[in-house]
Amino acid sequence: MGLETKVSRKREDSDLMLLLLTIFMYTQISSGFNPKIKKDPYKGFVYTSFQERATKISHQNVARLANNAGDGNLGLICSKIAGDESRHEKAYQAIFKEILNRDPEGGLKSFYELMTDQVKTRS
Repeated sequence: MGLETKVSRKREDSDLMLLLLTIFMYTQISSGFNPKIKKDPYKGFVYTSFQERATKISHQNVARLANNAGDGNLGLICSKIAGDESRHEKAYQAIFKEILNRDPEGGLKSFYELMTDQVKTRS
């Protein structure tokens, strides 16, 4: 297999990976996810802290896969997005830390309820 064929093959694999990731993302969005936050802002900050972390890890993994497949542009874009998600994660964690400083009982109660609801929902 010549170099041109290998480069073409890597591009096809990268395009397929991107297509599959896009389909997965839209499937998740269309099926919906209810973190059961209701009107509890504390739960919103707990959930968002975890969501930002998960998104950061996901984008880091896609960046690594893209770079390994020879798609440096996609790798760079995903790395930049992962950096943004990391900053968001730190901000939400700082907010929740302040909630725990000001209202430890309420913050921990919301954390506990969100975590136990999610474990029951996923089991």
